[in-house]
Amino acid sequence: MSNKIIEHSIHFGCGLALSLGFGISGMSNANIVISFFTPSWLMETKREWDPRLGIVFCSALGTHALIYNLVKHKLKKPIFAQTFATSTLSNIETNLVLGSTLFGIGWALGGYCPGPATISIVSGLLQPLSFTLSMVISMIFARFYQKKLSNKFFSILSSLVVLAAFYFWRSSSYVSSSSSVSSSVSSSFVPPLTLQTSLYSVFGGILIGSSIGTMFLTFGKILGISGMFSNSFVDTDSQKSLRLTFLVGLLTGAEFFFHFYPQAISSIIVGRPLFFSIFGGLLVGFGTTIANGCTSGHGICGLTRFSPRSIVATLTFMLSNFLTTSLLSIYQY
Repeated sequence: MSNKIIEHSIHFGCGLALSLGFGISGMSNANIVISFFTPSWLMETKREWDPRLGIVFCSALGTHALIYNLVKHKLKKPIFAQTFATSTLSNIETNLVLGSTLFGIGWALGGYCPGPATISIVSGLLQPLSFTLSMVISMIFARFYQKKLSNKFFSILSSLVVLAAFYFWRSSSYVSSSSSVSSSVSSSFVPPLTLQTSLYSVFGGILIGSSIGTMFLTFGKILGISGMFSNSFVDTDSQKSLRLTFLVGLLTGAEFFFHFYPQAISSIIVGRPLFFSIFGGLLVGFGTTIANGCTSGHGICGLTRFSPRSIVATLTFMLSNFLTTSLLSIYQY
C-alpha cells in the first residue's frame, strides 16, 4: 500500500472518529454546551446545569495524554513521518489572547466550536449552517489579514456556493422524505442527564482523544480542527488534499447520524435570533485563526504538553464563554 493511500486513510479515519465522538458525546448539541457554561444561580426551570462538556473534555484530554506520553517515551519518531511537529513557541502575544477571547464569545453566542458546527450542517438546519458558513468566511479573511492568502474572493465564493448548494440539497423535500429525520424529531431535544448518557460522554471523549492521539502517533501532527480548516486557505499549504480527506471523514460520520440518530446533530437554540449564529461564527473563525487553535489544538493537544500558550488560550476562551453565556442568561437568551 502506497504512502499516499495510508496518509489519506488515516486522515479520513481520524475525521470519522472525531465526528462519531462529537455526536455520541453530545457536543454537537449546542444546548448541552450552553448549559455547561450557564451558572446555576442564573438558571431557569427550562435549563439545568449540565456537566457533560466537562466529562467529554476530561475524557478526551486523559486519552490523548496517555497516547501522547506513551508515544514520546517509546518512539523516537512517528510511524509515518520523520519528526514530531509539535510547537515550541512559548510567548504570550496579543493575538493569542485576543483570538481566544473572540473564540470564547463566539462559542457562547452560537453554541458551537468548529468541529461540532461542521458536522451539524448535515442536519440542514439554518443555525449551524449559518454559523459554519460565517466561520469559514471569517477564517478566509483572517488568513488574508495575516498576508497568507492572495485570492480571498475566489475562496469565499467557493465556500458560499458549496455550503449553500449543500443546504438547499439537504433541505429539499426529496432528501427530507428519504431520510430518517422527520417532523416529529424536536430540534431542541436534549438527552436527559443519566448514567447512560454520562457514559456516552465518556466514550465520545475517548473517541475524540484517540483520534487526536492517532494523528500524533502516525504523523506527529497536532490535530487542531480550526487549523485543518484555516490552513486550507493558505497559499503555500501543501496538504490541501489531506485536509479535504479529513473533512470527508467528518461529514461521513455526520451522515451516519443524520440517517440513524438525527438528534445527535439536529439541535437549535430556542429563543436566539439567527444573528447570534452568524456573528458567533464570524468571531469563532477569526479568533481561532489568529490564536492558532481552538478546543482541540489548545485545549487537548496543548494542555497535554503543558504548553504555556495553550494554558492561557484555554483559560481565556473558557472564561470568555462563561461570562458571555452568563450575560445572555440574564437577558433570557
